[in-house]
Amino acid sequence: MSRSTIPAWLATAGGMTVLVAATLWIPTVVTVAMGLAVLALSALVLHQAATRTGTGGGHGLAGLVTAALGLLLVGLLGMPGVAGDASALDLRWAPPAGAEPAPPSPEPAPPTEPQPDPGQQPQPGQLHPVEVEASAWAGPSRDGAGSTVTFEAENLGDGVGHTLTFRFDRPVHLTAIGLLPGYAKIDQVSGVNRFRQNRRVAAATYTFDGGAQGAVTFSDTAELQLHQVNADTTTVVVQITGSTRATERPYTAISEVQFAGWPIG
Repeated sequence: MSRSTIPAWLATAGGMTVLVAATLWIPTVVTVAMGLAVLALSALVLHQAATRTGTGGGHGLAGLVTAALGLLLVGLLGMPGVAGDASALDLRWAPPAGAEPAPPSPEPAPPTEPQPDPGQQPQPGQLHPVEVEASAWAGPSRDGAGSTVTFEAENLGDGVGHTLTFRFDRPVHLTAIGLLPGYAKIDQVSGVNRFRQNRRVAAATYTFDGGAQGAVTFSDTAELQLHQVNADTTTVVVQITGSTRATERPYTAISEVQFAGWPIG
């Protein structure tokens, strides 16, 4: 092989090398440098062939074409979103041997339950006093079946001015008090309406800790009647201030008292 044909053969071999290097993912800088060198050599070979000072025009053309293809391929593989992206070629980065592994990604925090607004009031519920005391109550009587019926402090008040005192085991906030203003019973044997046989509460006063009071009135019906209140207290005194006229029995009865609100403190 003459010295004049060596550059021609180098042009062909160099162009093929650049093309292969591009497909093997040799670092881009190296491949581009090789490609530019081969392009220059190929251009020189073509120039020599054209001026008839040398041979190997075909090698120069082959080197020029293959080197250009290699550089084009390098450009395509380096562009994001084309066939040569890292995910398609599985060219994922791996830590060097002996390096500390990357910490795992933290797990997403579970959704938290919405927290109540600290300024939001609790929902009222039924409150139960631990003690009740009556200033007076009626003596026992008998129903239509001959059974004895007693009237304890839990379900009887007696006359205007008398009281029922309820005590809670802790301070409470009251939002409502319900009272059934009479003896709400239908005798199962005789069918007599005991509510109409006795006096019924027509008016009362609720007294709370510190002397705060609220006056209420009642309709003459045998049902629990609610009145809204707003008081913090541990005791409630219900004082009868008015009743219906006497019929068969001269007693003013209270069948039931309920409290709504929530404990405090």
